Amino acid sequence: MRFCFYDELKDFKGGHITLIINLIKGLHYHGQEVVLFNYKDGLIAGELSLSGIKIEIVEIADLSNGNAESFIRNSDILIITAFCGDMRFLFKANPRIIYYDIADFICRISDYRGIKLPFLGKRFLRKLLASDSLIFMDDTGPESLKREYGIIIDDPKFLPIPVPDEKKNIYLEEIRDLEQNVNLTYIGRAVNWKMYPLKKVIEDAAKTNESVTFYIVVDSIPSFRQFINIDEYQNSRLTFKIYENLRPSEIRPFLIRHADLNFGMGTAALHGAAIGIPTILMDFSTRIFPEDYSYRWLHETKHFSLGKNIEKVPIPKGLDLKAVLTLARNKSAREQLSSNSFQYVTNYHSLSAVVTKLILFGEQCSFKLKSAKNFYPYFFKLHLIAKKILSRQKRAR
Repeated sequence: MRFCFYDELKDFKGGHITLIINLIKGLHYHGQEVVLFNYKDGLIAGELSLSGIKIEIVEIADLSNGNAESFIRNSDILIITAFCGDMRFLFKANPRIIYYDIADFICRISDYRGIKLPFLGKRFLRKLLASDSLIFMDDTGPESLKREYGIIIDDPKFLPIPVPDEKKNIYLEEIRDLEQNVNLTYIGRAVNWKMYPLKKVIEDAAKTNESVTFYIVVDSIPSFRQFINIDEYQNSRLTFKIYENLRPSEIRPFLIRHADLNFGMGTAALHGAAIGIPTILMDFSTRIFPEDYSYRWLHETKHFSLGKNIEKVPIPKGLDLKAVLTLARNKSAREQLSSNSFQYVTNYHSLSAVVTKLILFGEQCSFKLKSAKNFYPYFFKLHLIAKKILSRQKRAR
């Protein structure tokens, strides 16, 4: 049994790619054979090389040459976070699949060109569940299935987002006094649902009149400035340092160097907590956050949740930012928060423990990739015919 990963993103920097990198590393450390369908000169390949990990990498473009079965076997486990049309080239080998739900999109699994097809999606999801081939990073997916499709999963298969195991709490070794200034960190792509949470923290920080330096990492500074004009908030007590396009391997040293408190969702929250940085778990939204939004510590989360969509679910009441900063300035309180963050990640998101679960799920899953052709519209013959016609028309022009 080999584990195969398929992803069409080449140089994308974000939690999605970091997840794949970490799972490949973990499987490699467990002695499992891994194949990656991606790019030999892509970000994933580069990060694995930096870690001294060598696996078989197959160029996505090579799959359309008619010999995909030379790269993948019927006995393989294909791990995907979404389906795509070109996966049809793997039908001949017809591996088993694990669909890993890592975003709030599970109910759109059978949508076609923006058109919702819930009757198809519901049948598809039931097939995946019955085949032990649908796993979730947290309770977001099961909640969405219950809310939108009435599907209740009695015992969901959870595979929490993993981060590399840390042997010690690094933050506590060099904890500093915060009598003068507090350094906050936030890492996230410059897209609306990640920037509106950040904007809320900045607005609240400005209201506290506390001495704060905010270290922010985004994928694009110009895009960041479209959402947040830091000149509106910057003053002698609130300053900003903006960084762009850090590689996954650069995040850990960045946080060690700068963070007293980390704010984040998803993998970005785990990066800080894994090394003991007291971490606030941020929720997300495609809209401006409400005035009364409050903050919760990562270690208080339930069911492995790394952030909720506040447009869909109620959020428990937490602390205002002034109270968070007051706790941070109290050294003994901060030491306890550091220990709580570190222990939470060690208990629930340890790479070695997560990969052990993934190997077990690989042994249990039974859904075959080719079976998806009856449920995923981009595999339908009608779609392929339309695609060929459009391609000929473009060439004729």
